[in-house]
Amino acid sequence: MVDDLKPCPFCGKDDQIVMQNVDPETSDGVYIGCGRCGFSFNVRSADQARDDWNQRVLESSLEYRLGEAQYELTAAQEEIYCLKEEIHYLKYEKDDPQNA
Repeated sequence: MVDDLKPCPFCGKDDQIVMQNVDPETSDGVYIGCGRCGFSFNVRSADQARDDWNQRVLESSLEYRLGEAQYELTAAQEEIYCLKEEIHYLKYEKDDPQNA
């Protein structure tokens, strides 16, 4: 699991501490924390610990905005292609009005 973790979301260091089975009553739960700045939390499962640790709101927002920008770029490229075709047609029509 440690291999799947991003650096600390607060200090950016790659010094995570992961302990499993931290609840003495139930022998389950996962502790995850930063060995440098001390940020930590406890959760019920290793998957949840990894997902919560790796969650970056800013990254998710930027990925969404990048997807929107790529969509808009594709739409603009298609529009440019159509306009070029129209220009080509208009030039052809101007040069040879009988073919229009």
